[in-house]
Amino acid sequence: QVYSAHSLQIPWYAALGNHDYYGNVQEQIDYSNISTRWKMPARYYTFEVIVENTLSVLFVMIDTNPFLEKYRNMQKGGLYDSFIDEVTSQDPELQLKWIDSVLSFSAAKWKIVLGHHPVYSGGEHGNTKELIEKLEPVLEKNLVDIYLAGHDHDIQYLKKSGSKVNYFIS
Repeated sequence: QVYSAHSLQIPWYAALGNHDYYGNVQEQIDYSNISTRWKMPARYYTFEVIVENTLSVLFVMIDTNPFLEKYRNMQKGGLYDSFIDEVTSQDPELQLKWIDSVLSFSAAKWKIVLGHHPVYSGGEHGNTKELIEKLEPVLEKNLVDIYLAGHDHDIQYLKKSGSKVNYFIS
């Protein structure tokens, strides 16, 4: 009941973060079938919004957790076993191909990709090397306008010289 304000009765498009993997990921996806607000039909998904009658904005929601080697290389045998199973059951290369395909075939005026972990960050966790190596080339190739992330618990705006991509962390 904490989110009952009228202004919050709009769609909430969610992306999985590392803390979401401590719970049941599938239940979070399935919640989309119960809630009128919660929109997360899969671990990664896309939707398009038309603004100003003809201008389209493509949103690509991704799951960055499977890309991170520190999660994939965690040792089993304790509290984080389900976290490890959930992460390692995902194929980041398959997701990367999907991201590239969705972005390549989109005619949207604006392309926005959202993932939990930042590509670049001056915050506590710093840059994410796996996303720089694997995701950034896909963002650049497909002329993505914005990459939105969280994870670092601060607010940042970063733009690499010569790049079209604007990186936001909130």
